[in-house]
Amino acid sequence: MGNLRAWLFRGLTLIAAALMAVSFVLPWWSSFIDEIQVTVAKIFPYGLWLDIDEIGGYTYYIPGYELPVWFTPVMWTYLGLCIVALIFSLFAKEKTIKLGKLNMTLPQFLVGFVGLSYLVVDIVFVIVATVRVGSYFDGMPLLGEHYIVLDYPVAGYAYSQFEIGFYLSIGVGLLLIILSLLRNRIIGKQN
Repeated sequence: MGNLRAWLFRGLTLIAAALMAVSFVLPWWSSFIDEIQVTVAKIFPYGLWLDIDEIGGYTYYIPGYELPVWFTPVMWTYLGLCIVALIFSLFAKEKTIKLGKLNMTLPQFLVGFVGLSYLVVDIVFVIVATVRVGSYFDGMPLLGEHYIVLDYPVAGYAYSQFEIGFYLSIGVGLLLIILSLLRNRIIGKQN
């Protein structure tokens, strides 16, 4: 029975790893312009997609949309390291790690650390996106609507919102932390 429970935990961890990868490739934020009925910007955890043709080729509507050249490779490397850590946690030894008063096994630590780091990515995303998006279309809010003038007389509302990838990333981070905390109960070990 214990071996079956260990495989249950491994399966749940693999599902969380797959959901993490899915959330990473989905957009986390988007901006839709009502007047032209087009989504003109999407932010992913690894970069920004911008439909410049739909805004007349004028990038001054979205200043600072360029990201440093190192950003995308770093974020893909981060995802790869997280997936490797989760897979390694499936077969890691039961070595005990002490963090202050907290004792946990190496697999618990790896799963929990990946979940916590993904939540940190979510928080940093919101902070950076709030700052950067505020300059889009002369003051667009991170969430909500903003009246814009694309090119006289074309004007309308731009709507910005978080996308499913962002909400999924929060869920995955929380799921990994919960899995880490409940690992011993799931596999049937006494603390």
